[in-house]
Amino acid sequence: MISTIVRRLTAIVPLFVCTVAMASPWTVPSGSLNSDINYSNGHNDTDKFGDPVITDGFTFFPADFTASSTFFLSPGEAHDTAAVTLSPLNGKQIHTVHADLAGDYSTLGFLSSADYNTTLTATNVATSEVKSVTFSSDSLSGAGIFTHSLDLNLPSGWAGDVMVQLYAQLNATGGFSIPLGPVNNLDPNLDFSGAADIQLKVANLTAGTNAVVPVPAAIATFPMLAGIAGIAHRKFRGKKA
Repeated sequence: MISTIVRRLTAIVPLFVCTVAMASPWTVPSGSLNSDINYSNGHNDTDKFGDPVITDGFTFFPADFTASSTFFLSPGEAHDTAAVTLSPLNGKQIHTVHADLAGDYSTLGFLSSADYNTTLTATNVATSEVKSVTFSSDSLSGAGIFTHSLDLNLPSGWAGDVMVQLYAQLNATGGFSIPLGPVNNLDPNLDFSGAADIQLKVANLTAGTNAVVPVPAAIATFPMLAGIAGIAHRKFRGKKA
């Protein structure tokens, strides 16, 4: 009986793990950006980004990419990663990757705050070489908007497919309350509590291409030249003898 239960649990656990780890594919996970780039395997890890509007890039208008908190002991957090594989065409290579993010925030009360961090990563599918850039904001207070841009310039040798990932994380920490009144000699009208919210409203991901840089002719023909030189050397030695 016990062995039967163990076998059943062994069969169920991998299925559960796979379900938890499964990403959310975009409604249109593959297609063409332009005449120089095809894309495939477009997906989000937690689906906070939502489906992108696809033109010559990917533009996300998240519906609920929000971190909220009403008390400093209960901070809020939200994160997601949008990922896609880019395939260059027509003798081109992915040369640059660019991301823009924008949103708004509001913090009320004593010591409420919000912040965000983001990372843009490119991986050479053939070699697994990785390039990335990361940004972390300062603590934001009051109310306003935030914007940031990330840029990656890829090595000239990166011909072939490139997997691009855009990660964003939002953090919010609410204020806290303390007793008010004559005991603390505080103005009873002061409010030492408050909510904090930060929301990502739009994110844009684009890539640029250029022609694959050819191997210099002298290097490309070196094996052939070396062979010719070897033959000539042997013939010269034969004549000298």
